[in-house]
Amino acid sequence: MLRSLVGSEMCIRDSHDSFNDLNLKGDHTVLYRIARGIAKLQNLYGTIPSIKGKGEHAKAVADMILKLRREGFADGEEAVIIPEIDQLVLIDRQVDLVSPVCTPLTYEGLIDELFGIKNAMVEVELESSGEGAPGEEETSTFRKVSQCLNSQDKLFHEVRDMYFMNLGPNLYKKGMDIKGTYEERGNMRQKSTGAVSYTHLTLPTKRIV
Repeated sequence: MLRSLVGSEMCIRDSHDSFNDLNLKGDHTVLYRIARGIAKLQNLYGTIPSIKGKGEHAKAVADMILKLRREGFADGEEAVIIPEIDQLVLIDRQVDLVSPVCTPLTYEGLIDELFGIKNAMVEVELESSGEGAPGEEETSTFRKVSQCLNSQDKLFHEVRDMYFMNLGPNLYKKGMDIKGTYEERGNMRQKSTGAVSYTHLTLPTKRIV
């Protein structure tokens, strides 16, 4: 299974049944589908100048990509587009069968383990309480909220690969910094317009899960 990761500089193809089809059923069609998908990607964003891989199946996909590229040149279908993708990395899951069963110890890894991340999105349940009728207890309701996780969120970008034991102290420090920023608002009347604008710019605009 190839997990999805979408960010500002990276995109990994998602194909859930590829490992089973390839290694258990002996169906190599998935390799051709991956090569065709990458070929179409190159038609949109230009020829990828650097292709690197690890493993037998990764080499097979790379060879197919080069073959499709040559066929495109021969048929005159290859468009001249300035490449927007610097590098393609192909990894055969067979070269490392242990990593998927290891316990993740990073912030993003723990989120994926507990809630599941799909296409850079995580879905969590939030509890909200409401007042019941007179004489009755408060009722709690749950609603699902989807949150996008990628490097465009500056705070998530900083902590996504952080060891979870270091996460608490780091977020505590950031929380204290934010608290100090809010406390400065009490003295806004004595500040210049430029200082007030700077205070607003330092406030966080997004939250992480």
